[in-house]
Amino acid sequence: MLPQNYDTFIILGPSHHYPIEGLALYAGDAVKTPLGEITINKKLTNQLISTNDLIYAENDVHTPEHSLEVEIPFLQKVLNNNFQLVLGLVNSDNLQVLESIASTIHKNFSSQKTLIIISSDLSHYPDYKDAIYSDTKIIDSILTKNAEHFTATINSILAENRPGLDTCACGNSAIKVGMFIAGKLNLKGVKLHYSNSGDTSEYGDKNRVVGYEIGRAHV
Repeated sequence: MLPQNYDTFIILGPSHHYPIEGLALYAGDAVKTPLGEITINKKLTNQLISTNDLIYAENDVHTPEHSLEVEIPFLQKVLNNNFQLVLGLVNSDNLQVLESIASTIHKNFSSQKTLIIISSDLSHYPDYKDAIYSDTKIIDSILTKNAEHFTATINSILAENRPGLDTCACGNSAIKVGMFIAGKLNLKGVKLHYSNSGDTSEYGDKNRVVGYEIGRAHV
């Protein structure tokens, strides 16, 4: 399906400012970017909250966060603001918690017109060569849909103590939720594009890199 065929987007990502237990949803009426205002799908948001104690409303943790809002202008550009949002932040390392969250989201899709977006950078901040090394391993691990393997891959890479590598994927908790959902839906992952900040001609610094990847899951 093309983006135009969806009317609700669930965007999940990490909280960079607050520790979060479970999934913290934004329960306001709308969010606004320079491209306009987008309403929150309150029905689906409240439905998720009411069916799992690990999912709750917490607007304050969303106020300083950028990991979700960076995705919204891309949707606005394509869909002219004709869609609704469910916004969630998650930090947990507990696979049982993440699987429970994934199960609740899976069971509460409002329709086939709902799409899930997981927002995360990859490596922070190795040199260009080490970024490609780490990001390639991480992407391959994500495509397995095996959250335990993904966790082990992260731990293995970090144990190598590569200079400057602070994290392999800042949104790894959100990624794991997406992996669990993909498994429940029997979806196949596809890497659409990979690059890192060192690839940008004007601003790229190959000595200190952040990795980016775009992928999708489909039947």
